[in-house]
Amino acid sequence: MSARPEHHVGRRSQRGLGLLALVMVLLLCAHLAVLGGQRARLSQQAAAEAHRQAIQAREAAEAGLAWVQAALNESRPLDEHCEPAATSSATRPLLRERWLTEVLRTGPDSLRPACRLSAGRWHCHCPALGAGRPAGAGDGRLAPAFGVQLEAENSARSLWRATIDGCSHAAPDCGAPDAAELAARHRLQVLLAPPGGAGSPPEAAVSAVGRLRLAGTALALQGDPAQAGPALQAGGDIQVEPPARSLGPSGTPDEASRRAGDPRLAEGAAALWPRLTGLPAEALASSPGWTRIACGGGSDCSTATAAALATGQRRLWIDGDLDLGGRDWGSPQQPVLLAVSGRLSASGPFTAHGLLIGGRVDVAPTGGGRSRLQGALISLGEARIDGAVDLRHDRTLLERLMPLPGALLMVPGSWFDPPRR
Repeated sequence: MSARPEHHVGRRSQRGLGLLALVMVLLLCAHLAVLGGQRARLSQQAAAEAHRQAIQAREAAEAGLAWVQAALNESRPLDEHCEPAATSSATRPLLRERWLTEVLRTGPDSLRPACRLSAGRWHCHCPALGAGRPAGAGDGRLAPAFGVQLEAENSARSLWRATIDGCSHAAPDCGAPDAAELAARHRLQVLLAPPGGAGSPPEAAVSAVGRLRLAGTALALQGDPAQAGPALQAGGDIQVEPPARSLGPSGTPDEASRRAGDPRLAEGAAALWPRLTGLPAEALASSPGWTRIACGGGSDCSTATAAALATGQRRLWIDGDLDLGGRDWGSPQQPVLLAVSGRLSASGPFTAHGLLIGGRVDVAPTGGGRSRLQGALISLGEARIDGAVDLRHDRTLLERLMPLPGALLMVPGSWFDPPRR
């Protein structure tokens, strides 16, 4: 058998090498196509994850907006976990009062509560000062969180800007202006204000819509030397029976400390409430942050009122009568705001710090010792103060109370999502 020609063998070898090269090129192209598809898929997954985290951050910020309105209008003091404090912690100030005071004193960064979502509920931290650190913050896990900051928008303290930072991860500095974490964040800002506007504190130690009578050894004092306001103010007549006295600023005669026939008070109680608190009476009684105590039918509400104050509640609307005698109502550090629809009286000695408002006032304590009220007393009808009672107008204390009456609610149209760099 004759051998094959060498040129046929070489040609077949060349064809085999060419086919092998072609297969290798096709395999390389297929591999590159797979890699390209994988990279596109990874890119899509990363984009989807970033979008998911961005949505979580936005939802956390919106949850923070709801939380800050509820916390600011809570009628009970909150502990460090932003939960209602126990009875033993009744001396703790309301979060609203403490927060606004710190912001005015040291700036918006002075207090920044924060919350973290875990096990289906928000776990929060309301520190005494500085940024909140909810439990588990900083563990790197995907857990939505938010931080809240307040800032006064006007000198009247009637308009506040809330800045809420929502974060996809519970970083320790969520909400801090210099936060550097790479988690998704969403910031929104709203304006908060009491409905109807802010009220103004009373000018006098004792004010009455109707007639006002001061008798016995009672003393009414305008305690602010810088204010030319009266010690007694009434829409009707004012009667001071010696040895009772009313004193204005130093150097002014006693008669100058009385303002009878005041046209604004003569307009009646319905016109007084909006000037005082920004809201009509019924709207104020049902607004967030107020505790309503019903004990009508001529019953005295002093026991129920004292029990509510013992739990730290300081804005009380009382449907009934209230006898101040034999108790302490508020303190210089924790003044109270009591609105009594019925008769406000005192059968025995008492001390009170705050703003007390009664449907009518009949304070005539008996027994040893002098009674003292620091702040202001208002009667929506006639007022009689008879006996050993000192009534001192304290503007500083009243200004501390003024943020408390009305609810702080979002101003319509104030929602703003500022861009983040």
